[in-house]
Amino acid sequence: GEMYTLARLGNKQLPGMREAFESGVKTIIDNQQKSGSWVYDQTSGTYAQDREDLSVAGWQFQALKAAKLTSLKIDGLHASLAKVEKYFEGKQTKDGGFGGANRESHYNQWDLSGVGILGLQTMGKGKSVTVKKGVKFAADMFKSEPPTWDNANLYNWYYYQQAFFQAGGEEWSAWNKQVMPIILSKKQPNGSWKSNGKGLGANSGGGDIYSTAMCTLMLEVYYRYLKVGDKEHESIFRKS
Repeated sequence: GEMYTLARLGNKQLPGMREAFESGVKTIIDNQQKSGSWVYDQTSGTYAQDREDLSVAGWQFQALKAAKLTSLKIDGLHASLAKVEKYFEGKQTKDGGFGGANRESHYNQWDLSGVGILGLQTMGKGKSVTVKKGVKFAADMFKSEPPTWDNANLYNWYYYQQAFFQAGGEEWSAWNKQVMPIILSKKQPNGSWKSNGKGLGANSGGGDIYSTAMCTLMLEVYYRYLKVGDKEHESIFRKS
């Protein structure tokens, strides 16, 4: 979706890209639950009415937002975005985090608050009370449990990096001062990052490739992401 938009802004034609992207977005929309979420389900396909998955929803909303920015007319797109926005809001706990309130269970707020925060920020809710509570929860968590490479869940860090960047202010400054030196210090001479064996993907075949991909995505925050809630900042591609 991002490549299609960049190609169009540069007046380039990439044969088959629009059709392939529209097909992919249709698959996402068709498999969204009534709750607004998506799930993994190996037995009955991706749609399972009795389940929901904040982690899976995190990746789907990014694709849907990319679809919205293409300005393509895709049936059901806006309704799908509205549903996932409502879903994210419904995942906030009284603590301010997003996800389960039991830390011993999967999909808990310590791991996945970055998903909910970034999702709502991306959909223009960055100044909302809901997001502010989420950012405070995350910032307080890392004050009491400072991030280290030994405990780094890079899946979680990817979302927190973006969420704090979008929030800005003291929360971003504190996170950046702690995490950026860690990431840079762990980069190997060949340009990779060795897996620390923590978090989703680290022990499921991703290894060093997974760690390298996630660290690279975190570094890209400095170079390729605009603050989505800042309407006064015009896209660099539209400037003369």
